[in-house]
Amino acid sequence: MTETAPADSAKKETSGAVLKTLLILAIPIILGNLLESVTEIVDMHFIGTLGQTVMAGGSAATSVTALLLTFLLGLGVAVAAYVARAHGMHDIRLVSQALSHAFIFGLIIAVILAVIGIFFSDQIMLMMTKGNAETAVHGVAYLRPMLVSCFILAILFIMTCAFQAIGKPVIPMLVLVGVNIFNAILNPALISVFGIAGSAYATIIARGLGGVAMIVLMYTLPSAKKSGLRFARPFKWSGKLFGGIATVAIPSAVQGCIRNFGLMIMTALIAAFGTATVAAYGVCTRTDMIGLMIGMGIAEAVCVLVGQSLGEGRVDKAVRTVKFAAIFNAVIMGIIAIIFTTSAPAILTFFGATGDAMSVGLIWMSMVPLASILMGIAFTFGFAMNGAGMTWPGMIGAILGQVLIPITVTVLSIANGWPIAVVFVGVCIGIVANFIFDFAFYKSGIWKKHTLKVA
Repeated sequence: MTETAPADSAKKETSGAVLKTLLILAIPIILGNLLESVTEIVDMHFIGTLGQTVMAGGSAATSVTALLLTFLLGLGVAVAAYVARAHGMHDIRLVSQALSHAFIFGLIIAVILAVIGIFFSDQIMLMMTKGNAETAVHGVAYLRPMLVSCFILAILFIMTCAFQAIGKPVIPMLVLVGVNIFNAILNPALISVFGIAGSAYATIIARGLGGVAMIVLMYTLPSAKKSGLRFARPFKWSGKLFGGIATVAIPSAVQGCIRNFGLMIMTALIAAFGTATVAAYGVCTRTDMIGLMIGMGIAEAVCVLVGQSLGEGRVDKAVRTVKFAAIFNAVIMGIIAIIFTTSAPAILTFFGATGDAMSVGLIWMSMVPLASILMGIAFTFGFAMNGAGMTWPGMIGAILGQVLIPITVTVLSIANGWPIAVVFVGVCIGIVANFIFDFAFYKSGIWKKHTLKVA
């Protein structure tokens, strides 16, 4: 017999008008995403006080940890899909079982990454620093403890997505505020003792405290208790449930890594156009990421709402939510695009772009932010399918649009001597292709019939 939540818990925080529902979820998620980025910014700020060589090593190491973050976010999508679906069904037993199996999967991934950190950090950093042994040593001092302790990050992400999935996104957002405060306090203190490794220790301790705080809140908050958000007691192993979580998590994790992977390759290729172009590309992609984080936050809220709606057996509600969210995301991304295009000289100047870098940056700002409107809509469709537990279409769309097309156009441009504007056109074409692919699979309706593997 299915264990269900009490009748008074059926009225979830995420009920009501679509706009209100979307904002209740999306705003804390967006702020939480920004706060996660602040953690790395704080690390780099304090690492920068140790000198240019140490900073270079830290920068290379954080580019690897950024890839790690996006990979572990894939596990978070699986948690959101399963917990949101179970929450919509009011099945508190499935909520706890899904959470418990997700923790086991996360710990397995963490062990693999820890082994990589122990035995291969040196090789990774030598590759990232192009053989510069002095810089690589500093990068290893930061990277190795981060990889060895990534189970802490996995716990933090799992708990964050679990609370979001039951309609309580403010809780992890507030916890992340605390994480950043502790990180900012501990960083200078531990760096003074351990050097660059102290920055890693500070981040690990701060995130560890955040993970512990969310587990405590899981057992003490009435809303979490009513939703069944707890570790299963008694725990019953289910290979089917574990396999289902892995099936959802792995394509999502790959999808999350694709953009960072593509940016790394593109940065290396664009070096052929000169230092000024590389500098402009770095500034523009980081600026663009701010807008995309907002669009992705809205899409992550859609993931939760679709999961809950399908759990309730309300496919019509899920479709209405996605339709409204796609329009809302397009409007928000459109406003961001207008701000970026009209304020491009001021934005580029703020980041120190001058001369050729300014000229190249203005070319990017005249086209890519506008194309990013479609990226925001693609996020909406992709995360809607993620919420149904069908993550592979988003993975394929990301590979096609964010890696294959822009890299192919860039290689052809270098080989044929085409200007950098052609490369940026290729980036826009990739975004359009990503949108078309996600939209086509969403409209096919396959996701509506997708079932999650449960015990």
